[in-house]
Amino acid sequence: RWFFPLGYPERTLGYGAASDTIALATQTLTKLPEPFFLFVHLHEPHDPYETPPPFKDKYARVGNREAREKLSGFYYGRYQPDLQPFVDAERDHYDEAIEYLDAELEQFVNALRRSPKSQNTLLVLTTDHGESFERGFLNHGDDLYESSIHVPLVIKFPGQQKGERLFFPVQSIDIAPTIVETAGIAVPTWMDGVSLIKPEGLDRREKIAVNYKDPAQRKIYDQPTKAAIRWRQFKMIVSCDVGRAELYDLDQDSGERNDLFQSSPALVGELWEKLQRHLAKSAAKMPCLFHPNG
Repeated sequence: RWFFPLGYPERTLGYGAASDTIALATQTLTKLPEPFFLFVHLHEPHDPYETPPPFKDKYARVGNREAREKLSGFYYGRYQPDLQPFVDAERDHYDEAIEYLDAELEQFVNALRRSPKSQNTLLVLTTDHGESFERGFLNHGDDLYESSIHVPLVIKFPGQQKGERLFFPVQSIDIAPTIVETAGIAVPTWMDGVSLIKPEGLDRREKIAVNYKDPAQRKIYDQPTKAAIRWRQFKMIVSCDVGRAELYDLDQDSGERNDLFQSSPALVGELWEKLQRHLAKSAAKMPCLFHPNG
């Protein structure tokens, strides 16, 4: 990764170029006998946000190398407020990496569309996390704000002709049962997620996010140190590492800046009980003893 400009023995980038991965996936697609399951892993958009022209430095006013030198001691950690301009530059490079990946995914989707296999193929596009470039924390792995956990999920079902957008969140654990049911297989009872083939009623379901790791302290715990529950438009985050909880109304406050914790004790208690029931299903318990309501 340190000598990627040399391009030897072939074109290189820090984690491999998405264009190379997409080219190989497209080639593989033409050779696979049916039925098949093809998993394509793309590392972009990911630090160090290296992109080829015309995406390189398209938005950022500060060069990638200069920004990373300023932030090298704070990566995956908390940074000082005076470094925010360089963090903003990192976000610009992140946007460039997203646009680069969008262009590459378009190539793959177009190749799939031209294939005779397309009508009988389930296509799922998603990612594992977002990135934080604000609140004094850079990158991901510590907080459970929407910038880190609200990720894209795009599903094209076999034979689907018309698109539909859901205006409420689902969960990554719903992907596996969706694939299983689409393939005509009964969804195992032990799966936590639900199939998204018929999403009616899923807007009333609680959604859970957990974090077992504190990357700033380089610790990994056997129980979640942070947990978030989303119910209707409300979201509560419980943080054992700092011993506090936060409550937000995402319909009115999508940036999660107006903490309603102190003014809504009844709602906090209800969400706490719902969270505990969900964690109990997987034998997970918050390692802190404090209750959000004291």
